[in-house]
Formats: sequence, structure tokens, C-alpha cells
Amino acid sequence: VLFSCIVSLFHFLMPLLGSFFGNHIIFFRNINSNILLSVILIIIAVEMMINLKKENINKYDFYLLNMFIYAISVSLDSFMIGIGLANITKYRLLAPIIFAIISFVFTYMGLFIGKITQKMLGKASNIMAIIILFLLAIIQLVK
Repeated sequence: VLFSCIVSLFHFLMPLLGSFFGNHIIFFRNINSNILLSVILIIIAVEMMINLKKENINKYDFYLLNMFIYAISVSLDSFMIGIGLANITKYRLLAPIIFAIISFVFTYMGLFIGKITQKMLGKASNIMAIIILFLLAIIQLVK
């Protein structure tokens, strides 16, 4: 629940920050988001492959620093949405509240479903996740 709350918090803060700094950042953004996303997905998949060889794959350490780093990385898209938020709506708090609620629910459900599939399928669930991550990375590179 703590992890879902942290992800939710950053999905609330990032659109607000993006909206606040939007005009200044839009001129400096020269990063291809598809390539950046592909690199992140490949790094996660490679890390999962390395952890797959370890004996105790059921235990993941959720250190607070790791939670914050992950929460920031998954909420960067909300930051980019925040840049254009002023052009979309005049209710600048409504979108971040919706982002926060949905990200909390999806993160919690994802962790819950992941725990169940890990128990049912064991290492096969990790292998499926690695394949899916690599496929998503390739799709993002081809876009």
C-alpha cells in the first residue's frame, strides 16, 4: 500500500510541476520519448533476467529510495501532460487528482496480480514479463 501511495503522490505532483514549468521546459525538450521509454523497458527487462537466475525470486526489496526513484520514473508522462494541461482544461487540480487515484488503483492491482501469478506460475511469470517488456521496447523503437 505504501508503494501505491508513493506512485499516486508523484502522479499528483508531476502534472502540477509540468503545468508550472511548462512554458520554460517545452523549448529545451529534445529527447525522443519513444527511445527513452525503450531504454527504460530494456533496463528493467535485463534486471529481471539477472534476478531470474537468483534462487529467491519471490522476495523483492522495496527500499524507500527505490520506491521514490520508480515512482518518479513512471510519473514522467504525467509531467509531460502537465506541460500542456493549461491548454486542455482550466481545472488544473482535477487532472492530477484523477491521475493519482487511477495510478494508486492500478499500482495496487498490478502488485496484487503479480503476487498471485508469481505463486501460481513461479519463474514462468518472470519469463513472460521479460518477453513482454522486450516486445514493448521494440514496439516503442519502431514507432
